[in-house]
Amino acid sequence: MPCPLPKKKHIVSTVTFSYHFSSLSMSQKDPCQKQACEIQKCLQANNYVESKCEAVLQEMRKCCARYPKGRSICCSGFEKEEREREKFKAASKGIPPPPQ
Repeated sequence: MPCPLPKKKHIVSTVTFSYHFSSLSMSQKDPCQKQACEIQKCLQANNYVESKCEAVLQEMRKCCARYPKGRSICCSGFEKEEREREKFKAASKGIPPPPQ
């Protein structure tokens, strides 16, 4: 059973959680939904203080790393975070960003 997910976006640091499952079929469960629900529970329990939920955020990152990009709707914010991190790392090394 899916966790109760908000229809609005929650911004936590550079990660945006956007919950809409229309692109996954109803019979196909999101592989990282459990971790996304744990993040929501942790944030709610800790008044949205991200530092108190670092362990569950790390579990979500691990889950997202196990699946191809786009496989998990729940991972979309983490995939964006990873792209931003890579851009920042490349820029700090003087490497121009790839063309879009």
